Amino acid sequence: MSVNILSKRLEKLFLKNYEKWFLIAYTYVKNHEDAEEIVHQVCYKVLDRKQKSFIEDLDGYVVVSIKNTCLKRIKSQKQLKSVDLSELPEIENGNLEDDVFFKNQRIKKLQDAISELPSSSKEIFRLCVMEEEKYDTVAEQTNLSINTIKYHVKKCYKILRLKLVYD
Repeated sequence: MSVNILSKRLEKLFLKNYEKWFLIAYTYVKNHEDAEEIVHQVCYKVLDRKQKSFIEDLDGYVVVSIKNTCLKRIKSQKQLKSVDLSELPEIENGNLEDDVFFKNQRIKKLQDAISELPSSSKEIFRLCVMEEEKYDTVAEQTNLSINTIKYHVKKCYKILRLKLVYD
């Protein structure tokens, strides 16, 4: 496929779908400038691809690329994020004690709910979620299948959601 045809197709799609693409990116990154940058970056990468094969569903390709780029950006920001005290909101009239109290209450509630999980599921949940081990690593350690690991994690999330929402 020639670069000229691809650029014309992408230009038409860009004009037609920019708002949708922007909203998809904004949903992930929650920042206007970052969302715009991601959409432009993805469009540029599509045009600059080394493999010039035909992309049948160009809109779908761009949407998936936007989502993946957003997720990569979020992951890299989490790794680089440090707390800047100047960015924290100002707290008026001693609300800090209330905020800390409620945060500590939520943490205590979560810890209690986790402690009530079934022991085998709790250990798998701890490894996969809290220690961020990969499913296949946990499966090897516990001599269980990856699908069993996924089942236990899903079951724990469901139990925690029910306990935390309805308690």
